Amino acid sequence: MRKAAQKSVTPPHSGKLRHNPIRKVANSVQTTLEASMYVFRHAFHDEIVCPLSDSLKKYKVLCYLHCL
Repeated sequence: MRKAAQKSVTPPHSGKLRHNPIRKVANSVQTTLEASMYVFRHAFHDEIVCPLSDSLKKYKVLCYLHCL
């Protein structure tokens, strides 16, 4: 019931137009990082991947906070 009331009050698609490009960029950044991590896991030993994955996790968090 509350969601229906909120939809009628806000203009249609206003939120989607604002947030979708940001989400697309964030998703593409995330998938790029995951793909690179997949390559690193299979190309190098775990000792190289572990510190690298920690820095990539921090980078993901920073990107996410920046996109908010």
